[in-house]
Amino acid sequence: QFLYFIGMLSATEHQLRLILARSQKLEQNVAAQVAAVKELGAEKERVGRELDELRKRVAELEDEETSVDKQHRECTLALREAAVEYSKTQLLAKRYQNTVAELRGQCKAVVVVRGQPAGVSVPDACTIEVDDDVAFCFDSVIHNAPLSAESLGCVQMANDTLAGFNTCAFSFGTAGSGKTRTMFGEDGAVRLFVQSIFDGLVENEVTHFSMRCSLGELHNDHFIDHLGEFGHSLSLGATTEIRSLRVQTLEETMNYVDLGLERVRSQNRREGHVFFALSVENFSRKGHFRKGSALFVDLAGASGSSGAGSSAPDRQWVLRSVSSVCNGIAMLASDSNKADLPTGSVMRLLREALGGNAKATMIVAIDESSHHEETVSALTYASHFKSVVNCPTPYDIPAELQRLNLEASNA
Repeated sequence: QFLYFIGMLSATEHQLRLILARSQKLEQNVAAQVAAVKELGAEKERVGRELDELRKRVAELEDEETSVDKQHRECTLALREAAVEYSKTQLLAKRYQNTVAELRGQCKAVVVVRGQPAGVSVPDACTIEVDDDVAFCFDSVIHNAPLSAESLGCVQMANDTLAGFNTCAFSFGTAGSGKTRTMFGEDGAVRLFVQSIFDGLVENEVTHFSMRCSLGELHNDHFIDHLGEFGHSLSLGATTEIRSLRVQTLEETMNYVDLGLERVRSQNRREGHVFFALSVENFSRKGHFRKGSALFVDLAGASGSSGAGSSAPDRQWVLRSVSSVCNGIAMLASDSNKADLPTGSVMRLLREALGGNAKATMIVAIDESSHHEETVSALTYASHFKSVVNCPTPYDIPAELQRLNLEASNA
């Protein structure tokens, strides 16, 4: 039993030594884990501090972003306002140049754009750009907007006529581009001009006036009078007389215009240049006697296609007559001798507008159906026309001069 007890004691001591060794090992592991936990805690605190710093930095960056966005919006708004002001300044400068050109006697050009012709853009009310590389500057550009007396220049034209000047406006463009609508439509130049004339009689305090109108057509070198049986002769050239009608009201004038246009349409043809003439004599409140005339011509457009009532000789005549106008514009723009200008009935009709003594306006009509080359050609001739210089002289006799003339005639 003693030996057994000694064996058990030895075994127990051995077990105790093993347990003690394991305990020491566990203590070392626990100490290592505690150290690791402490290190993780320190790392956590460091990461937390970095995270707080990052959050603070993010907040600062967000504040900076908000400030930058605000500054960007303010700058964008300022740039837009500056661009608008710059465009207004550019447009004002163009209108100033047009006014100076008009004072020098240069002719005017207005362009009416309907739809969106290929390669054509309208950046402002005086400019047309073609293919983004060629820019034309005119007195007015009307793009998909209602026609008005101001934009077409009818108000100024009426004031000039009442001041004793001869004035003229003629349409130009390809067939089907809207020339007739622009000239004789419900909101066309003729109606707006006549309305402006009667408005001007009131505004200018005209005491007495006498007004006569006529409407006719030039076809194959023959002048056709569409109001002939009603009035008296009005000379349009050395061998041309068109009857004129005395009118006293806006309604009476427009009734005659509508009657003449109805007779034009009844001819069922397209190859003719339709014209409307109005002569005005008036006495102002200060006793000035003024006599002016206005002529509106709707030039037929050259077209290679046949239409109702048209024929090849008619189309060829239109082409020749329009070509003579184009050649005349080109020659006048290049300061050629006026004696060398083309001759013919249409040039006789437009003699005062092309190098004569009238204040002239060319109204170009283009639309989506116009061929690109024809559009560029029409705009080019309109640009040339603006450089043509006429010699407009008003027929304005002051009251004192009238008295002297009367005394001289009675002497």
